[in-house]
Amino acid sequence: MVAKFEEGLYGVWYNDFIPILTRGLKEQQELIEKIREENSNLKDSVQEQKIKLSNFESRLNKLENKKINNHLPAIIMEKLHKCSSLIIMALQQYRAVTKVSGTYLQF
Repeated sequence: MVAKFEEGLYGVWYNDFIPILTRGLKEQQELIEKIREENSNLKDSVQEQKIKLSNFESRLNKLENKKINNHLPAIIMEKLHKCSSLIIMALQQYRAVTKVSGTYLQF
């Protein structure tokens, strides 16, 4: 590739570099194609993960809504129980007052 002439000058045989450069370009192109394929596969995988995440979020929202709806009757029953306790206490006080005054009512 490099030659030394009798006059002390050096010369380069550029034709000798062509096969080396061609092989390097071919290897580089193969690597680029491999990276492009991997990139495409990763993009597909990310898209699949987005779809799965969306499905999980939808399912989670449904479960949370169901949980809230299942607790709603219990909350209502608890409030009704408190109200009924207050009503019973009020009736007992009313009975006590009316019993003293002589106008006792039965409930």
